[in-house]
Amino acid sequence: MSKTGKAWVMAGPGQLELQEFPYPKCEDDGIIIKVEACGICGTDKHMWNGNAGMVDFPIIPGHEFAGVIEEIGPDYKKSMLMVDETLDLKVGDRVILGPGTKGCGKCPTCLKYPDKPLLCQNRFRYGHSKVGEPPYFLGGYSQYIYALPDSWLFKVPDGMSPELAAMAEPTCIALRVVERAMEPGTPSTGHGFGIGKTVAVIGAGPIGLLIMAAFKHAGAGKIIAIDMLPKKLEMAQEFGADLCINAKLSVEERQRIIMDNNEGELADVVVEAAGAPIAFKQAIDFVRRGGIVIEAGHFTDGGDIPINPYTICNKDCDIRGVWANHPVTFRDALNFMDRTTVPLEKLSTHIFGMNDVPEAMKTAGGPDVGKVIIKPWE
Repeated sequence: MSKTGKAWVMAGPGQLELQEFPYPKCEDDGIIIKVEACGICGTDKHMWNGNAGMVDFPIIPGHEFAGVIEEIGPDYKKSMLMVDETLDLKVGDRVILGPGTKGCGKCPTCLKYPDKPLLCQNRFRYGHSKVGEPPYFLGGYSQYIYALPDSWLFKVPDGMSPELAAMAEPTCIALRVVERAMEPGTPSTGHGFGIGKTVAVIGAGPIGLLIMAAFKHAGAGKIIAIDMLPKKLEMAQEFGADLCINAKLSVEERQRIIMDNNEGELADVVVEAAGAPIAFKQAIDFVRRGGIVIEAGHFTDGGDIPINPYTICNKDCDIRGVWANHPVTFRDALNFMDRTTVPLEKLSTHIFGMNDVPEAMKTAGGPDVGKVIIKPWE
């Protein structure tokens, strides 16, 4: 009897079906990974809720995964993108993949802006591609992942748990927020993020907490967490927050608290990580004149919010978006995760077995829920 593998297929919004597929043939330049852990991303939940834009169902969701090499072709180095060319991988090594392949090199974005492959119009993305033909296993809600050619491949540091390794992708988002804040990189003249600067983060969910930890690691002088839930603000203190402010207070009250604790100024950098349009408006309210606002919470369309352009003009502030990350950032994310003293493990508050994926999806995004992790079948 031929070997098979199981995977959860999202047939449409609110529809998850456990299906069985033929085990893929490992090509000479391919790798088959047995999934050890997969995180539920906010975009997965939005797809489940039917508000993630154009999705070509059915798909096997999941792009935050870590696993162990089950099979590896002799020519894998010819097709995989590996930052560390000295690595010689073998069966049993623990690895992660970037969420997508390299840019196509031919679309207008790749040709004009080759330094931003994340904006490629034709890039393949794990966990977002339609199920239809071999190798089938192209999403993390499954027993296996088939690593396609031109995939970014990274080795998991020794001793790192599968649950933590599966959080490398959202950690990359946090690191890119810091990078965006550093531009243009002249903190000596008051521009851009630098050592000692004050950062306010609106939203203390998993992404917001990782952003706080990343800014602390990068040398922020003061980190301010803003959220409505006391439990999340308590967690924020463990992730680097020096000051926690309840988002239920008025904008004026929150402005006063920031200024009273920051030498009379608003924040140098404000990051919107709540994913609520009103939070973006308030991010502009909380940034100082000449400061930077980073929008990192709206990976789906949450609607509109009225904003007075005069405020942006008067503050002479920069507004910068963050959309995904450069895959090479995984190297830095794994290094950060391996070295930081912040208790990143506490982010994974709920762990479900693969038989309980529908329940895991319902749980994700709850008020007292951090990162939800799926552990595949043994």
